[in-house]
Amino acid sequence: MIAVCMPSRGLIHSRTVEALAYQLQDREWRLYVSHDLPIPDCFNDVTSRALEAGATRLLFVEEDMLLPPGIIDDILSAEGDIVTANYPVAVSNPIPVVQTVAGKTLCGTGLTLIKRYVFEQLGTPYFRNTTRDGNTLQPLELPGRYGGHDIDFCVRAQEAGFNITVIDKVAGQYRVIDYGKYETNDGSHNIKELVF
Repeated sequence: MIAVCMPSRGLIHSRTVEALAYQLQDREWRLYVSHDLPIPDCFNDVTSRALEAGATRLLFVEEDMLLPPGIIDDILSAEGDIVTANYPVAVSNPIPVVQTVAGKTLCGTGLTLIKRYVFEQLGTPYFRNTTRDGNTLQPLELPGRYGGHDIDFCVRAQEAGFNITVIDKVAGQYRVIDYGKYETNDGSHNIKELVF
């Protein structure tokens, strides 16, 4: 069973859900969604629930991901302890979320498959934005990036000997440019597709 983990903080793009359901229609999967939790708590919530249910593969799909046809098959069929797809971040000057810094592969968690044994070896908290002694993680010097739960996870996983595989197919993101009018029937949002 594939655990699809959506660490939502409260809003999920309809196109993300539609593409995900379509691409997983012939597979056995279960959805785990968090509600009203900040990062990294939303990630730890869905991870803990999926692991408790016995999931062996956890597919993280963030709430704003643009999933081109076939990308879920590519992620699920790739070899690796952690398998991810590249996608652009930053609206004004998009850069790839996958970066190599100091010999380590760093990636976002927007579309990432992580095997159960990785979490079992790393232990809790699985995702964090503070060090073990409670200090705030220092941002890595990446253009347009702030560092955080995803970068910390990548560093700790590779230090533990796990590999990160980046598939060839590239994902994208949806960005809300303008919200629909409150208390009207014209409540549609202006959403921009962020792609390379």
